[in-house]
Amino acid sequence: MRVIKNIKAIIFDLGGVIVLNKAEDVYTALSEKLGVEASSLLGLYKDYKRDMLTGKLSADGFAEIVKNSFKIKEDIVGKWREAYKEVMPVNHELIKLAEELKKNYKVAMISNVPELHAQVNKERGVFSHFEPALISCDLGIDKYDKRIYELMLEKLGLKAEEGVVMDDREKLLVIPKQMGFKTILYKNNKQLIEELRKKHVKF
Repeated sequence: MRVIKNIKAIIFDLGGVIVLNKAEDVYTALSEKLGVEASSLLGLYKDYKRDMLTGKLSADGFAEIVKNSFKIKEDIVGKWREAYKEVMPVNHELIKLAEELKKNYKVAMISNVPELHAQVNKERGVFSHFEPALISCDLGIDKYDKRIYELMLEKLGLKAEEGVVMDDREKLLVIPKQMGFKTILYKNNKQLIEELRKKHVKF
């Protein structure tokens, strides 16, 4: 298949793409483990989401907020870690695809992820398949900030129009699209593969 020369990098998302399911599912599972109302815990997560994604609030910090809010003495971090592993399995088919794409492209990742979720995926070796892997909580900037995409281009040594960015959340494709990246709204593996082929990506 013909390779369009201006595509030089494929940039993956983590949650909902390389790791299946949504971050919100983690907090629903955690609420069950803690015996608290799911909507209340999800509300707390949404209140502190940006602070966690940008590393301003650590896992221990959020755990303390949860403890104080619900007046519980559980090991929040331990149960949070369990919940994440249970509901966010690695999408091995896409890891295999990423490795295949490396034969012809730079394969990278940009992820909006809080500290604990990043730790679990570092332990699972997920980020090792992507170079670079830009992790929001490590950088202090997330995907709602144009600078994270500018940093990716700087590290890749490429222009926006030479990269394909994928995400499972349409609102997170607005900035890369405005910058000139080609974008794919991820729905499932089959659809992603079809979308890449439409863009004449070779694998």
